[in-house]
Amino acid sequence: MEQQQTIFDKSFDEVHTLRRRQLMQPWLKLYTWITIGFGLLFSFLIFRESITAFKASPQDNAGYIVGFAIVGIIISAIYLAPAVLVWLEVKWAIWFNIVIAALWVVTIALGTIMSGTDSLYVGVTIIYFIPFWAGLFPLRRRWSKEAISGPTLRKLRGQL
Repeated sequence: MEQQQTIFDKSFDEVHTLRRRQLMQPWLKLYTWITIGFGLLFSFLIFRESITAFKASPQDNAGYIVGFAIVGIIISAIYLAPAVLVWLEVKWAIWFNIVIAALWVVTIALGTIMSGTDSLYVGVTIIYFIPFWAGLFPLRRRWSKEAISGPTLRKLRGQL
């Protein structure tokens, strides 16, 4: 007896999913790497300043040094996390960036209300992130619903 032909062709079993990085335009991929570099540079400057503060502070002022280090880590995370999460293709990365943008605007507004325009220098670096966020914002639905991360795609291909 002859084996019956199947209605499925060879490509039926292949995984045809879109990777999240493929959603990003080339300029946005480059800007993501530049943003990571900017975050690393800013982190380096913060920790260099903390070392300088450590040398200038009295030897018995450990609380000041620990506090300065914790604040430095938090600020470094604020600058690095948005781009790193996008590059790692985390599902909620774009929403994280939207929350960071909103918190940044609120922080700048509150700082301006409370201490006038003297604190605006803190918010100047937000200008650098605006093109990054503008490139990510239109991708938010497709990023979380249609596309998957690279590791997930490799797992799917490995199961076939």
